[in-house]
Amino acid sequence: MQNVLLLDPPHAILPPLRLWAASPGLLALAAYIRPEHRVEFVDATALPRTWFDLETVLRDRAPDVVGITANITSLVPDALDAARLVRHVLPRTVIVGGGSHLTLDAERLLSAPENQGLFDYLVLGEGEQTFAELLRALELGQPTDNIAGLAVCRGGVVRRNPPRPLLADLDALPIPAFDLAAADSPVYKLTSIRDHVHINTSRGCGDNCAFCSEAVFWNSRWRGISASRILDYVGAACDAFRTRVVDFADDSFNWSRERIETFCDELERSRLNIHFWFESRVDHILRDADLLARLRKLGCFQIMLGIESLSPCVLDSYQKRFNLNRSEEAIRLIRDHGIMAMTNIMFGDWNDDAETLEATYRLIRRASDFLVLTITTPFPGTPYYRRMEEAGRIEVHDLSRYDFFHAIMPTAKLTRAQVEYHYRRCLQRFYTQGRILWEGLTAENPYKRRFFRFILRHVGREILRRPWRQAGYVPFAQFWAQRERTAWKTTP
Repeated sequence: MQNVLLLDPPHAILPPLRLWAASPGLLALAAYIRPEHRVEFVDATALPRTWFDLETVLRDRAPDVVGITANITSLVPDALDAARLVRHVLPRTVIVGGGSHLTLDAERLLSAPENQGLFDYLVLGEGEQTFAELLRALELGQPTDNIAGLAVCRGGVVRRNPPRPLLADLDALPIPAFDLAAADSPVYKLTSIRDHVHINTSRGCGDNCAFCSEAVFWNSRWRGISASRILDYVGAACDAFRTRVVDFADDSFNWSRERIETFCDELERSRLNIHFWFESRVDHILRDADLLARLRKLGCFQIMLGIESLSPCVLDSYQKRFNLNRSEEAIRLIRDHGIMAMTNIMFGDWNDDAETLEATYRLIRRASDFLVLTITTPFPGTPYYRRMEEAGRIEVHDLSRYDFFHAIMPTAKLTRAQVEYHYRRCLQRFYTQGRILWEGLTAENPYKRRFFRFILRHVGREILRRPWRQAGYVPFAQFWAQRERTAWKTTP
């Protein structure tokens, strides 16, 4: 039996969102391995003093194995810093990395001289079986050469074992270990929705969008747990976090018509009183138009749609395929059924300019409740990144900036600074509309009122130049410098 610490490193939470959740991937992994091992899950962003408390946890627990997630590109530098801290505090502990970015960009990332020696192993792709087999091999002193989905990292060179096939039946997995999360941490209550829980009920989607690292990671394939199993997840998560507000954090919760119909049946029979929201697609909303009233009655208060752009050239660049003329119809259907419509737009493709953004904005301005505007980000390992890199368009290589809020490349007509200017200006225009302010402050939907009050507070802070600051967090470099000064002062 191994002592295993599954670690989501300390991260800086983005002020405009103030949204943080316990890692669904690590909680699923913890549940899978804990029958055979002693497992602890640490979301270090939820620790009162983040990096300082993490060092204390490492010294106190002294785990045999530390698994570190690096699922989102902008958070990869934190994962590398966490590995440095573990390597310094516990030089004999085995360090294992995993997540989409390490899977898709392992060689380039780990061949950098400053990153060599940080990870002993990498779990590539879906992690449950691979990580369990690795732990067993380490415990028994067996070789790891034949463990599918595993990579060994030595001297900056990554040696990959054969890939592991995706799991055929997600229902066979245990319910994620929601009980291991520090559910009472204030960091999970920062957003406008406050007390809520994130649940993944599927993996991947069937699309092949060029910019999407999830599409590459999951082989453009959608797999979901059954509708009855969804309610098992919901019950366990809501009990652990003492809430009835659920974010179904799937790439597309209603990908399967059969599953969403059965989910409605099961939820209705269960009499489980929850409030929930999810992400979907234009074509799936139009397909499921007859289910929207039922979903609203069962507690759905918000649906997010990925529109991305109204420019055919931009959509071709993204390999995004849907009927542009039906986007407004899908948004209208959602709103007509008393559900909030949150529309996701991307801006900053090579073909984008002020005119393409304005055309998209005009639709969203009159149709949508909320605008989620992000800057087009070429994630390493995706076809989009390779295309932009080959064209010499990528100007920023600091992965911490790959967060949808910073321009990584210019467009044919705009510099990166101009992209960011138009991005900020568009958001400002949308959220200062009279219609938006009035509906947000007078809406019957309490979640809509909360969201707009949250937005107004954020805007007020920006105007007064009193930005929100994340309690207990300092960047790793600042932590390390302070740590070194303290160590020098206390050395006999």
